[in-house]
Amino acid sequence: MSENNAENAEQNKVGRHEITGRRVVRVAVAYPLLIEMLTEGWSSGPGIIKVIDGLPVDAKFINSTFDPLSDNAYLFFEHESFEIVQPWEFPPFFIPTIAREFPEAGTVLVE
Repeated sequence: MSENNAENAEQNKVGRHEITGRRVVRVAVAYPLLIEMLTEGWSSGPGIIKVIDGLPVDAKFINSTFDPLSDNAYLFFEHESFEIVQPWEFPPFFIPTIAREFPEAGTVLVE
């Protein structure tokens, strides 16, 4: 173990308990979108919404929070494929790729 790694490992200990990271990401969801989707009569339009690149099927939802400055809800998920995040770090954003499928035109990515 290098000197720097040994120093980092020592810093990650509190008393006799070692602090370990978790494999976590955060997903930002705009509240206006959530409200719109929950309104009676809402439809995704003529195309069908499809997630092309999203969270793993077995990702575990672990928490949520709200940021009034950005007006976003943040959903936190854990999965073995995510990078390890230390307790003092902010989890990285996960941005899914979403598309609309139109029967006559094919798939169109949603930006």
